[in-house]
Amino acid sequence: MEHRVSYTVIGAFVIILAGLLVAGLLWLAAGGATTSHNTYLLYLKSGAAALNRDSPVLYHGVPVGRVASVELDPQNPTQARVSLAIREDVPIKQDTRAAVDTRGVTGSGYVNLTGGAPSSPKLTATSGQRHPVIRAKEGGAASLTSAAQKVAQRIMKISARLDKVLSDKNIKAISDSLQNIRDVTASLKARSKQLDSVLANLNGTLVSARKASGKLPALMDQVHATVARVQTVVTKIGKATDGVDRTASSVRQLTPQAAELLQQLSRASQSLNTLLQELDRQPSELVLGKPQQPGPGEKASGGSGG
Repeated sequence: MEHRVSYTVIGAFVIILAGLLVAGLLWLAAGGATTSHNTYLLYLKSGAAALNRDSPVLYHGVPVGRVASVELDPQNPTQARVSLAIREDVPIKQDTRAAVDTRGVTGSGYVNLTGGAPSSPKLTATSGQRHPVIRAKEGGAASLTSAAQKVAQRIMKISARLDKVLSDKNIKAISDSLQNIRDVTASLKARSKQLDSVLANLNGTLVSARKASGKLPALMDQVHATVARVQTVVTKIGKATDGVDRTASSVRQLTPQAAELLQQLSRASQSLNTLLQELDRQPSELVLGKPQQPGPGEKASGGSGG
């Protein structure tokens, strides 16, 4: 009888202990009996697929709550409505923003809250809203999706360009170019001996040029000597030119005197010519002189007397 009582007590103790353990786990999972939460709403255009019920909510990297539910917005089916259970001691401000991020590329999603300046007012529900709404911004998951879309678009553009480049016409042109290169290479190979001969001639030309360059200093000396002689001749010509200039200047000074002399000779020639004409007309004037003109009331000497 005593053994039966002891077994009953032990069984009851085990059951009570198990119940307390389960209750404690549930209490811890709920955040403790003393922890209360406020509900906030978050509307997402994209990124909701990375969230699940009980996904963590972080505020600047610190856990402050969890995702209570993820469902389609009944008022706008183009977006998802996410309910957030956040501890009531966490200050959610009007400038607080929420974004969906992931732990790594393939990790689980979570809601990351940022902002919350001390001067910003506390976020409250507006008229017609049951809970306050935290404004969403594009987070890591959305950015990753956008980046993937941009990469896919670029890949499609590159693929289209490759299709144009690798068209049958371009492939044929490339093939023809390669064939031409092969033909030129074969031709050069066939004429390699001629090329060797040309290179040998070129080498000889270079040797001759080096020899000629060795004679260049002597030639330059001759050129300098010739230039010196030419400069001497030019100096002599300059001196002769100075003498000619002085002669010309003397001639220019005599020119007015010669002109005056010529004028006097011209006047004397005219007087002599006039005299000869008078003598030719009346030769007696050379002996008798020039006849005098009769005065008033006198008759000319050649007239008859009365």
